[in-house]
Amino acid sequence: LRRYEIRIDEKPRIRKSKLTVKQTKKHITVENKWMIAKFLHASGGLASLIDKATGRELLRGSIGPVVMKDNLDAWGTESEANFNEPLGNFTPLSQEDVGDWVGTEKAQRPALNVLFQGPVSVTIQSLAGWKRSRAMQHFTVYADSQYIDVFLRVHWQERRQLLKWVLPFRLQDAEAVCEVPFAAIKRSTDGVEHVGGRWVRLEENNRNKF
Repeated sequence: LRRYEIRIDEKPRIRKSKLTVKQTKKHITVENKWMIAKFLHASGGLASLIDKATGRELLRGSIGPVVMKDNLDAWGTESEANFNEPLGNFTPLSQEDVGDWVGTEKAQRPALNVLFQGPVSVTIQSLAGWKRSRAMQHFTVYADSQYIDVFLRVHWQERRQLLKWVLPFRLQDAEAVCEVPFAAIKRSTDGVEHVGGRWVRLEENNRNKF
């Protein structure tokens, strides 16, 4: 059994948050010390990410799930398989569909909304659908971190179709470094499917890493 004693001699200082959130009819903008992230209501996802140190736009489109044609066999015997024929994009749910999905039929809410806002972090929720399938994305921006956490949950109800989560970074001559058992290996970014582990890192020739 251990005993801990806490003594507060001074009132805690309330630090001004480094996070700002601005909402308009077209978008939600979250800004911290390092980045400006803009989420569009029209696409329902993160559509712009600006590095404040350089002023560089890091995205060339919205991050989100895209449905691809899948006509290969289930055993993966095809060599150099690629799934680059799009069938459609997930689009933001209507307010009625959002209520049906989250279980609040009478309470309508937008598909893109601020789920949580505090001095440490801000979480933007995006709810989208395609035919019978649904996808939920949570983007969390932190006051004191240079990265964004993304949580993706998919309720998949389609057949002979493949789902890709598209991250359209604006990179030049990028290489992918993937986890493999007990090591990491470089993979080509040629659009062909490659095997990887739990994480992927993108690198430019000038050593910018994402």
